[in-house]
Formats: sequence, C-alpha cells, structure tokens
Amino acid sequence: MGFGGEFIFAENLDEGRLFVAGNKGFMPVEDITFTTRKDISIKRIALYRDEKQIKKDYFAFWKKSRTNVYIEEFAEILKKSFDDI
Repeated sequence: MGFGGEFIFAENLDEGRLFVAGNKGFMPVEDITFTTRKDISIKRIALYRDEKQIKKDYFAFWKKSRTNVYIEEFAEILKKSFDDI
C-alpha cells in the first residue's frame, strides 16, 4: 500500500485496537466488526487508489436445488446487514 516508516506489530487484534485508540498509528483492516465496536474511539477512513474508493464485493452462494425459505430469509438478512454499512 506504499506506507513508509517504522511499523509496530500487535500480538493480536485487541492490542492493535489499543495502539490505534492511543494514537500510535493506524490499522488497515477488512473486518467489519472492527469498525462497529463502540467501546473505543477509532475513526474509520476510506482508502483510495487512483482517486477511486477501494471497495470489496461480498457474495453468498448456494445450490439452486437446496433453496428453501430459511436460506432465502438468511440471504435477505445478510444483504440488509451489508447495506447498512
């Protein structure tokens, strides 16, 4: 990603969150739950490449022959949870 300088490596995700909360740097993550935690103050910023925001697409698949009401409902809940982000 082209970041320069020295890096501090955290032993685990919680330690990384504490470094970020203590203004000890930044932590690029893909994990959505990281940005939804309310117990520490962390600012979420978008990443850009060539003046376009970097985005990631998520897909859910299942066999057409295995479709049922529960799978359809789960797919709808999953879609709504990602639309809210």
